[in-house]
Amino acid sequence: MAALVNVLTGMNIGGGYASRKGSFVKLAEFGGTEMEDLNEWLERFNQIAEANMWTEYRRFQIIGEYLVGTAARWYNEVKGWIGS
Repeated sequence: MAALVNVLTGMNIGGGYASRKGSFVKLAEFGGTEMEDLNEWLERFNQIAEANMWTEYRRFQIIGEYLVGTAARWYNEVKGWIGS
């Protein structure tokens, strides 16, 4: 049971916090179509980021990997401004 909790929470029951790289939960891609809701997607992104214990910097690094189509083109145009 402790091993399952360790995997699901990223914690080591026998000795405190265990750092983990990677993702516990996967996120669907976002394309920026009219059928998609940006606010819902961002809320889900932030929930998953919290579950995966991503820092703000790591979120910035990762978010572009989940964008496709129009959203990816927009992100590629503005990402230089975001980091400035």
